[in-house]
Amino acid sequence: MAHKYVIVHMVEPGFPLQFSTHRWPLHLTLLINFSLPVSEDLFIQKLDKLAAKCKPFDVRLGDKAMFGSAGKVPVRLAEHQPKLQDLHDSLMTLATGLGASYDSDQFMGAAYHPHVTLHNRQLQRGYSFTLADVSLVDLAPDQNPRRRRVIKTIEFSAG
Repeated sequence: MAHKYVIVHMVEPGFPLQFSTHRWPLHLTLLINFSLPVSEDLFIQKLDKLAAKCKPFDVRLGDKAMFGSAGKVPVRLAEHQPKLQDLHDSLMTLATGLGASYDSDQFMGAAYHPHVTLHNRQLQRGYSFTLADVSLVDLAPDQNPRRRRVIKTIEFSAG
């Protein structure tokens, strides 16, 4: 059974390393759910190299929107930020180059809509944070689809 992953940035420090599907910490999704035909270790090595070339940058949140298949998931959209789109595109290129298959490619590339899902929390318009790392999350650790586990958080290290 292939592992499924997602790449996110955790918005608040001190996030748990394991949590249920209904208790995600506040996060910005950078690359949607995918599986890989290569080892997790190889992917992490490549992700480390990509992060070494990235510089931290600020993200500011804008309008509220409703996402999800029924339009009932409240989110706060990130304001347009070329560096955020570039990061998404770089992650997509990396994973796709290693043979990733995605749950859906509907919101990738030019259709990427960066946002923070609110999960019964409120973040005001104008809330900002520094995106200085990425986290690789296992979407079914120990084959449990109701759990999530942060495999590794990789800090940006370019100057």
